[in-house]
Amino acid sequence: MLVIGLDGATWTNLKPLADRGDMPTLQRLMREGAWGTLDSTIPALTPPAWTSLVTGTNPGKHGIYHFRHTDPGDYYQRRLNNARDIRSLTLWQRLGAHGKRVGIINVPLCHPVYPVNGFMTSDPFAPEAPQVSVYPPELAAEFRDFVADVTEYPTAQPTSRRYAKQILQFIEHNEKILLLQADTALRLMKTQPWDFFMVAWMLNDRFHHFCWRFCDPSLESSLKTDEEKQIAARCLATLRQLDTQIGRLCEAAGDNCVLVLASDHGGGPAIPAFFHTNHWLIQRGYLRLLPIWDWRRLVIGNLPRTWKAKLGVPIDSKHGLVDWSRTRVWADPLESRALAININRVGRFPEGIVPEAECEALRNKLVKELSDLRTPQGGKVFAEIHRGADVFHGPHSVNVPDLVCVLDKPLDVPASFRRDVRSSVLIVLNRHKLRDGGHEPEGIYLLHGPNIRPAGRLAAQSIVSIAPTVLALYGLPIGDDMDGEPIVAALTDEFLRAYPPHRESKPASADTPTNPAQPEYSEEDSAKIEERLRKLGYLD
Repeated sequence: MLVIGLDGATWTNLKPLADRGDMPTLQRLMREGAWGTLDSTIPALTPPAWTSLVTGTNPGKHGIYHFRHTDPGDYYQRRLNNARDIRSLTLWQRLGAHGKRVGIINVPLCHPVYPVNGFMTSDPFAPEAPQVSVYPPELAAEFRDFVADVTEYPTAQPTSRRYAKQILQFIEHNEKILLLQADTALRLMKTQPWDFFMVAWMLNDRFHHFCWRFCDPSLESSLKTDEEKQIAARCLATLRQLDTQIGRLCEAAGDNCVLVLASDHGGGPAIPAFFHTNHWLIQRGYLRLLPIWDWRRLVIGNLPRTWKAKLGVPIDSKHGLVDWSRTRVWADPLESRALAININRVGRFPEGIVPEAECEALRNKLVKELSDLRTPQGGKVFAEIHRGADVFHGPHSVNVPDLVCVLDKPLDVPASFRRDVRSSVLIVLNRHKLRDGGHEPEGIYLLHGPNIRPAGRLAAQSIVSIAPTVLALYGLPIGDDMDGEPIVAALTDEFLRAYPPHRESKPASADTPTNPAQPEYSEEDSAKIEERLRKLGYLD
């Protein structure tokens, strides 16, 4: 089986391009296979979404909620997540336990690499990026020229004379990396034994963040200048190249290989405005800040990241702002319009002030007040309000917020808590014109090859359905700990009769990187990675 992960891919632009023949490989795969929308995690963010895809479990089981890690009972994010924070078995661990040889290239949260029955590389968010580390180390020479991801992003605003040049260079850099990654995958497919091969490419996501209006066919008529049309043509040429590389990998895998295309989330145009939930909580008296003259607020909040680390100060921007002794409720930004509402509970947090007996009534009050919020135009502020335990459940749900809320589509969550609480108004226009796109929860899935029905478009599936589908196609048991079900509508009747999907209460033993000893990134590594994530809009 060959799995090609397309970070951020969405049918919003891929389907029109395939329909009109700009992506002939994808057009053929859609015609001959089964495909549909893949609903991402809440939030629709790379670390929890990819981890749910490859484990078949929700964040309450696998333990990954964000790029950064928060310890149980802590107010603050203090470090970056990594592979050793994953608390569920991955596909390659389950397959390896059944004797299958695996090859894993560039899949997020694979740093640090660890022993598998085959080989694996680290990911685009590893400290060595854009290079990768490799298990086993004897294969490192095969990845000498490999580049995991772009590390430089455009800085010139669309009104600048330098904008077109920078965007075109950015597109060219992404295409060169795609070709390097495809060539490396093809070489390893031919020289290494494998039963399961998975690669992840970041190109779609990077295009969506900086080039959405140039790669969405529905916006072509809005491009007026020669420069805009040149950029759009270059984007289209690179997406055609992506289609060609998918075809090359399919050809190398052969007709007897099942292909799975999948994305961790989708993409779309940037949301036009931000809603400042913490400012609203301040207005309602739920959240209290330290006095502006407090030394923690004046000094610590503005320290460089490396200084904070040396002083043992959390990297979370809440630190030095919130008066926890008087705060009942606060909100943490997640991503893709999602945020977490937390009650400052006695017994759960170091300075908790809300007794457990009062939490249920307070949560119900919050749900009512948040549901009643309206924009100046009369629209809802929140599209979804969930109890945290309904979204995240499992043995590692100790950090589950009281509520998980998703803003209605005209509104997004500011990445910065500091900016959120300092705002003087509830709704602020998004003035970041350079990043013209972002994440949407609707990703993609496509299955093609032996035992796959030419079913065409199927119903939307949860992201946790991919892992059990892979196991079912191998005729292997699906772990009872997995939340997803296989996409049986995509499988042929003959295959299902011969190999009906079945569960196992005790998964096969497998080596796992999860252990109490958490390897820390160096402060320099963390600062470098966080700066890249900040440029993509993920961190404050």
